[in-house]
Amino acid sequence: MDTTIYDPAYKKYFEKREPTQKKLITCALVS
Repeated sequence: MDTTIYDPAYKKYFEKREPTQKKLITCALVS
């Protein structure tokens, strides 16, 4: 997952979506 973050455009997109990603990851871990 962290290999693609080196792409600047993807990094920008990922940083924008980071709160959503963390929420999804948290939900996945909880369930």
